[in-house]
Amino acid sequence: MPQWNCFCEVCRLAWQASGRVHRRTQASLAVSADGTVWHLINASPDLRQQIVANVRLWPSEQIRGTPIASVVLTGSDVDQVGGLLNLREAQQYRLYAPHDVLKLFEANSMFQPLVPASVKRSPLELDRPTRLSDFNGKESGVVISAFSVPGKERTGEASANVGLLISDNDAAPKLAYVPACASVPDSLSRRLSGIPLLFFDGSFWSEDEMRKVDHPNRSASSMGHLPISGASGSLAIWSSAKLGQKVYIHINNTNPILVEDSAERRLVEESGWQVARDGQEYVL
Repeated sequence: MPQWNCFCEVCRLAWQASGRVHRRTQASLAVSADGTVWHLINASPDLRQQIVANVRLWPSEQIRGTPIASVVLTGSDVDQVGGLLNLREAQQYRLYAPHDVLKLFEANSMFQPLVPASVKRSPLELDRPTRLSDFNGKESGVVISAFSVPGKERTGEASANVGLLISDNDAAPKLAYVPACASVPDSLSRRLSGIPLLFFDGSFWSEDEMRKVDHPNRSASSMGHLPISGASGSLAIWSSAKLGQKVYIHINNTNPILVEDSAERRLVEESGWQVARDGQEYVL
């Protein structure tokens, strides 16, 4: 935010530095069990900018090195994988991803710099705890469990769309990360019930949001996202759920909840949700 080629109402406020919209990079998390060893959840194209802005992810002491031990991918969209090309400087780390995403890397020459000598690829098995480790197999105390999430219908390309439950060691999950979600079936609602911290898809406020900005054939659902508003939107669906902190993430540049003093932002916050910003930290 703002999108580089967009002058929609929300982006305009950001370009003009109105103070009503904060500029943002794309959706990504860094998690750690000890504050020293870190794991990235998705690698957006602006990953280098995110690393520069977060001192805990800087190299230190050694001439070459990083506190980033691994990267975990929840899908194959460019917004989730493009930043891997920023991590190509012969630095060893482990890459976790669903099987079909790893196959995509093997078939795409653009990812040839991610050579096995530097990047050890580990498939994510659904509904099974995975203890995150570095390139050499040293565990860090962070445990994830990937699960399937309804997403965009695709043809002829990797189709994985997963969410993550994240904990330390063998404790109960402390947070859930669901950056792209087309619907909330009962199975997903039960899975996330009682979670202390939920990061959830906040891409679009309304079903027809993209149609209002010169994309007549696009809707939130056709792009694999559940809108926030409406009787069947995420705000209504999660209203009675037993959840701790709730944070909208992966917010499209057209979404009016990005405007600090908008009616949509006020409704979201009055409903107990936060709107994600760069640099937010949560200790669980």
